Amino acid sequence: MDSAKFLRLLTALAAMCLLAASCWAPAEGGESLHAASSEPPAATFGAETVESRAESKAQTGDTGKIIPVEADYVPAGEGFHSVGVARYNFWLTIPERWRAFDTARNGDGYYLDCGNEGIDARTYGGNYLPEVEQDGYPHREGQQVTDFVFDSGAVGVAVLLPEQSVRYLYIQDGRVITFFVNFSQDPDWYEANRTLLEQVAGTLRDGKIILE
Repeated sequence: MDSAKFLRLLTALAAMCLLAASCWAPAEGGESLHAASSEPPAATFGAETVESRAESKAQTGDTGKIIPVEADYVPAGEGFHSVGVARYNFWLTIPERWRAFDTARNGDGYYLDCGNEGIDARTYGGNYLPEVEQDGYPHREGQQVTDFVFDSGAVGVAVLLPEQSVRYLYIQDGRVITFFVNFSQDPDWYEANRTLLEQVAGTLRDGKIILE
């Protein structure tokens, strides 16, 4: 075989390899609530800036289990700091004594450690699919739904299931952003912290992602 034919054969084989690789590329996604790019974008809100990947920063250990990774915090006044979620472009301000952890593969939000093991608190974003859930949240018997005004002036809803849970929803631009607290194991904690939870929920706001 002459050199010209050999070169053409190598070129064809290389093209076939590239095509096969693109067809077998892994799909995006993973467990909800929470691969990563080598250059994480900066999520900003006003003067805030935090390094945050568009997808999850959670790591996978040798056993395949997710290793939680703590959030990057931005100071937000005395006693508070903010966390930003780049994938859904939003921010939440929480007490400094609370900690936020990315615990899943798709970077949609954070689990929030509020110092009580009986409380399941989290914030996360998702796509608003009214054909699946018309109001953006599941309906349960006995729940109480009221309008909720965020600090930005946007109007969302608060959904309280007495003795069980509360969720605050910010729906805008095809997204539903949620601050959710399950207090079924300690209803007294909810009553003692209800005002604080409303204060935290009020800080849900749009963010802005700048790729650098």
